[in-house]
Amino acid sequence: MSGNLDGVFPGGRVPPVETGATILRLAEHRFAQALAEAGLRLAGPPVADGRLHRVPSADDRRGERAGWYVFHADGVPAGAFGDFRAGLTQSWCAVDVEALDPAARAAHAERMAGARGAREAAQAQIWAEAAARARTLWAS
Repeated sequence: MSGNLDGVFPGGRVPPVETGATILRLAEHRFAQALAEAGLRLAGPPVADGRLHRVPSADDRRGERAGWYVFHADGVPAGAFGDFRAGLTQSWCAVDVEALDPAARAAHAERMAGARGAREAAQAQIWAEAAARARTLWAS
């Protein structure tokens, strides 16, 4: 499915920005393009905060959000996206990671591992709090 970015960037074009932000804007545009091609529908540019964002997918009915993405802008812009209903999971990177020099590749891998660890720790905290609430309800 070919993605339409008119709703994300007017006319499907990345707006002009300062030189320092050009790489990030281009990465946002390309990541949004990859999401659109996978059938995910964004209401605006992707948020590059490293957190999970739920979005509608092509097969979703109104109000459903089976699609998801995570986008990191620190270092080498990279992310992952998918569709829970379709079982789709795909990773994305602004550059060919194999083409990076070994130090840059190691730094990128370390950033991604740190982000994964932080995400897993946050999820474990949510599960622990839910378990504590369940134990309290069960005991009463």
